[in-house]
Amino acid sequence: MVCAKCKIKPGKIKTVHGLLCNSCFIRYIQKRIRKHLRTKRPLQRGIKVYAEPVSLQLLRSIYETDFFTFVNSQEAELVLEDFSLDDFIDLRLRVIIEKKDYAEPLSILSGITDNELLSYAKLKKISFRPRKKSELYNSLIIPFLEKHLDANFAMAKSFIEMDFIFEELIKKIKK
Repeated sequence: MVCAKCKIKPGKIKTVHGLLCNSCFIRYIQKRIRKHLRTKRPLQRGIKVYAEPVSLQLLRSIYETDFFTFVNSQEAELVLEDFSLDDFIDLRLRVIIEKKDYAEPLSILSGITDNELLSYAKLKKISFRPRKKSELYNSLIIPFLEKHLDANFAMAKSFIEMDFIFEELIKKIKK
């Protein structure tokens, strides 16, 4: 099968939009990160940033070299973790089931799945291992995602909407 985007090279990497070749897949991930940064997490020029490997490579490929100063985690004003969409869903499930509040790490990768990050890291020769997921996630979500590839995007959006609804309810209760 040929790449769903360029229609020239053979498609190798499965996405919700079909099979993509390596170069189209890299552009696809970078485009999604650019959009995320533009709409959700605008970053300021000149700040000191510590980023884990995949985030670091993406920031370097998207921004010009002098936009950030990359430093170790102790000196950083902003710490970006390689926290994926799957990690976000796992965290939200644990919050609901365990009735505990967990801090969500700051990440530019919250719209990218573990499988996409693994493929991207492999293409860019970056060391990346997905975080260990809870037993609940492994038993409930993984089997579901095997049948419905894009369901994790809908789940994440639902969790975000639920957070908004709960915040509004709490505001009304406090009045």
